[in-house]
Amino acid sequence: MKKSDFNQKVSEMCAYVKTHKCDDMREQLKPFVQKYGLNAVFAYAHWCERNFEANLREDYERKTTYTSNFSIAEWCVPAEGMSAIASTLRNALTNWRDDVEFFAEIIIVLNLKAHEHAARGNWEYSEMYSELYIDAKCLYFDWFGKDNRQHDKAMEYYYDYVD
Repeated sequence: MKKSDFNQKVSEMCAYVKTHKCDDMREQLKPFVQKYGLNAVFAYAHWCERNFEANLREDYERKTTYTSNFSIAEWCVPAEGMSAIASTLRNALTNWRDDVEFFAEIIIVLNLKAHEHAARGNWEYSEMYSELYIDAKCLYFDWFGKDNRQHDKAMEYYYDYVD
């Protein structure tokens, strides 16, 4: 896969996010605002981080702050629209496309975000994250295809930790 093809796919994923209708999570976020005031966004991100870590395999050591990044972007949706999540996705994918472990963690985070929102009844967010998970997984396999020098490492890592 060429870099231009990768960037095109990322742009398509971000366009999907920007046009996606999502639930108004403000009602769920009110308790964070009432309890933490100005620090509510960080309390929400921390809560999401704890949920993420609780759902990881015991032998997996996390590498990134993607969960916090996406959680903060979710908090910003009412003000910035879905471009907050799209920008977070674009930055993660384009900046870390050549790092097998970081790219794989994007996939893990998108999957767990889909489950997190489904458990909270945020069906539109859950659907969006589910689609992004599938797209990111396909992108990972395309990017680390047989012609990529990291192919073997990427496949081994994926099947050891993601799948």
